[in-house]
Amino acid sequence: MSSRCNKHQLVITDTGPLIALAISGYLRFLSFLFDEIIVPETVKKELCLEQDLPGVVMLREVLHDNPVFRVVSASNMDMELAKLLDPGEAEAISLAREYHGVLLIDERKGRNVAFKRGIPVVGTGRILIAAKQRGFLNSVEQALKELRISGYRLSDSLCEELVRLAGE
Repeated sequence: MSSRCNKHQLVITDTGPLIALAISGYLRFLSFLFDEIIVPETVKKELCLEQDLPGVVMLREVLHDNPVFRVVSASNMDMELAKLLDPGEAEAISLAREYHGVLLIDERKGRNVAFKRGIPVVGTGRILIAAKQRGFLNSVEQALKELRISGYRLSDSLCEELVRLAGE
């Protein structure tokens, strides 16, 4: 949660936040908050868009119809990252470095690796807070409850901190 979500930024997203935002119905917030959303090719594959999983229909539509979302392959994959992280995270971090964008990632190990490389990082919780601050969302606490009900894992301490940061 180190970086703020300012409009006119480019964000590169990992798989987890896309799934979380899609299954909870909050995926649209990304296009409200960012001018361009880059989805790594590996992340697109990890989304299993050919299956009928929760949130997948919305993800398919967004990736096909919304020009703000763009699927990109890293031109210069960091092989050290490929050894440390899963393929989607490694490509997302490589693209964040290549495009000088903000990385949207929730997984702790990936966030720590990105921090060490000087890449600005936001998580799903920061997206919800920014959406509330801009009037797109009424309650971060309720949104977090919906994420948890949909199966997204969030610790109690993280939820408490996000609700505090949201001023609720």
